[in-house]
Formats: sequence, structure tokens, C-alpha cells
Amino acid sequence: MIHFQHMRRRKYFAVADFGCVCLAVAVAFYVRTKIPLPVFTGLLTDAVPAGFQTFWIPTAVLGLIFLFIQYAFGVYDLWHSSSLTNWLQRVLPANLVLLATAFTYLYLSQNFSFPRSLLIAVFTVNYFLSALWRVLYFKFTEAELSEVLLVGRWSEISSLFKELDSPPFNSHICVKAVFVPGDTGGLPPEHERKFLALPFEEFEKYTAENPYASVIVAPSDTFQKQAFQCVLTAAKRGVNIYAVPTIYEILLGRLQHLRINDLPLLELRLNPPTGISVSTKRLFDILMAGFLLVALALPMALIALAVKLTSNGPAIYSQIRVGMYGTEFRIYKFRSMVANAEAMLGLIQASANDPRFTKIGRFLRATRLDELPQLWNILKGDMSFVGPRPLVRDEVTLFASEVVGFSERLRVRPGVTGLAQVNGSYVTSPDVKLKYDLAYISNTSFIIDVQILFRTLKAVLTRSGQ
Repeated sequence: MIHFQHMRRRKYFAVADFGCVCLAVAVAFYVRTKIPLPVFTGLLTDAVPAGFQTFWIPTAVLGLIFLFIQYAFGVYDLWHSSSLTNWLQRVLPANLVLLATAFTYLYLSQNFSFPRSLLIAVFTVNYFLSALWRVLYFKFTEAELSEVLLVGRWSEISSLFKELDSPPFNSHICVKAVFVPGDTGGLPPEHERKFLALPFEEFEKYTAENPYASVIVAPSDTFQKQAFQCVLTAAKRGVNIYAVPTIYEILLGRLQHLRINDLPLLELRLNPPTGISVSTKRLFDILMAGFLLVALALPMALIALAVKLTSNGPAIYSQIRVGMYGTEFRIYKFRSMVANAEAMLGLIQASANDPRFTKIGRFLRATRLDELPQLWNILKGDMSFVGPRPLVRDEVTLFASEVVGFSERLRVRPGVTGLAQVNGSYVTSPDVKLKYDLAYISNTSFIIDVQILFRTLKAVLTRSGQ
């Protein structure tokens, strides 16, 4: 069953799993080399080094692979259970895939002298360790109660309260307070309430004093807009926020959700990726941008020459854009419009039949080839391959004043391409692009970035999204 306290600790669970892999390798290595077990007699070859210290790099790689596999199999979608049988079943698939991955690597590397029995020993030890620590953890935490705050009209959250106040949830979840807009009419009589009933105006003060409580927001279009800023502020302070999705959000098929019996919850994640994920993405950006700048040097020179010969003005167009955290930088593109484009119609979004496009410029826009000089922006760190498109300062100021939550798109490095670009086009309206940008920020991962890059490549080759 869901336990909100556990959701806060998922990063520590990943650390525990990484430690299990390291310990499993150490134990398996010791058993295979120091303890003369009959079953292993004659199986150990001279290919195994004498010291465990020679294994620390492959062990770290194996640990990271295991974390990814565990995540892919949903092992970190935590449910409260102290059953050893349950956890042995849940962690078995990920451990089997880890073993298969190790065997596949040895086969492809032609390292036939390495003893496979050592890998089997690692798999066996890690399998039981990864299940055992979960059993012990849930044994020690089974008496914990997660405090939950419900936000919304009572008519919309009463059914949710009944779910949380009934077995099996009531032994692990306590609804501490209910925040409703306007008066508290319709709520149970005060002497029958098991929770505090407070007007929504007190929500911000309460969550500031009780940041450990999780918040569930009920679906109500008008109220969600009214409550959005307060909920956003609480989320930035570290409060866990969940929302009961509307039917449209369910149909969109977002996979990252929790369930309370048959009721799905969407988790609001505001913190951008940090640590390894950010470093991995930045390393990929540097290596790929550097490689492409060298590999595409001649095609880029030919494009620049074609732009210069077919219209007056410079081959490269530059403009000041707003990047991560509102910092400004100069973006570079191959010029696709006439040299005085802004003077003709002002700084407006390009349309499908914009008269300012040059003949070759229209082709460059359709194929996204005009974006190639931004490889330099990526190398400098102004941009990434994937992220929200950077806007000019006037657009940022305008949209931030009109659209609640628009500034959230500035929490990540802008990109050459993004979810909005592969799902829309140059003429897609800004409010629709914002929805795509926020969806990307909330679900960003290296795998999603790779998918977006492949879809961008397809758009370039098919000239779609014009």
C-alpha cells in the first residue's frame, strides 16, 4: 500500500541497492577465493585477480546498471510490505536481468576465461540482500503514520477521505487537516470530525509550519487555478504534492502515478534533475556537440555560403535569449529571413506563410538546419540538446504575467529541440508549447531525451512540423 513517508526516501533506497551490489561482489569474491567449497573446486581459474580492489570500477558500473533495472521494473514504486516472499518475487526479475546483462557482456567481450560461477555467486548474494533490507526496513517502519492534508471542495474530497480512513490505509496514513475554499459547509459536524477543517487561506501558513505533511489536491478547475500559486510555493519548500487527475490527464497516459485502491494520484515534481543525471546529460551534450561541430563543419560552411549568396546580410543571425534561471545569452542560427526582418513586422512569432523568409531560409526552417550553429551554444553551456526553447526577454515577461507557472520552464537549461518541437511546429501557439515544456520538465530523463532526439531526426528527414 502507499506510504507517503517512504516516497520521500526513494533516493536512499537507491543508495541501499547500490551498496547491496558492492557488498555482494565483495562477499562472492571472498567466498570464491578464500573458502574452499567443494562445489567450486577446480572452477576458479588464474584469470581472477588476487585482490578485490581490482573490481571496484566494474562493481560501480554493475551497481548503476542495477539501479536502472530496478527503476525500469518499478521496484521503487514503493508499497508497504514486510513479507519476505513478496519482496523475493518483486526483486527477482531485476536480478535476473542483471545476471543476463553480465553474461552478455562477457560473451561479447570474448572473456571466456572469467569464471561464470563468480557471477552466479554475486547474483545469489545480491538477490537475497536486496530483498532482505526491504523486509527489515518495513518491519522497523510499520508503525509510522504519514500525515496527509486534503485540499479541495468537500464534495470532491469526501470519497478520498473515506478511502484513506479505511483499512488498509488508516494504519499508515492519517488525514491531519482538510482545506476547503470559502465556508466549511457540507463537512461532517465538528464533534464527528477526525481532522482539522480549515479555510484555504490558512494553507500556506500550515504547510510552512508542517513541511513533513503530504498534500493531495482534488480535481476542480476553478479551485486549482485559485490554489495553484500557494501549492506551488509549498512544493518549492519541499512539501510533497499529489493531485487527483482529471479524466483528460488520465487519457494522456502519464505513467508516473501512484494509486490508492482504484484512485490514481499524480505526483508534482518541481526539483529539476541533480547530481548524476545532470552530469550525464552535460557530458553527453559536450561530447555530442563537439563531435557534430567537427563532423558537420563542411556542410555548415556550405549552408553559410548558400545563405550569403542568395540574400543580403550575414549568414549567421544572433539574438539575446533568456536561459536557465533567467540568465541571458546570445543564441546563433543560420539566417532564414531577410536581414531587416524585425524592422518589417516587428518581433513577432513566425507564421507558416511569413513573407520575411528567404527561399533557402524556408527550407532551413522546415528541416531545422538553421539550428546547427547552436551546437556552439551547447558546447558553451548556454543550452542543451533537449529542453524548452529559449525565448526573448519580452516574451518571457509577457507570458509570465499571463500564464500561471510559466516561470517553471526556466528551471532547466533551454534546448535546441524539445517535447514541444517534436509534437508541434514553429507556429504552435505559446500556451500549447508551455504545456509540453512543463510535461517534459516533470518527467525528464536521459531516456526521454534520446527519444526526443530520434523524433527530431525523423522530423528533419521528413520535413514534418513545418
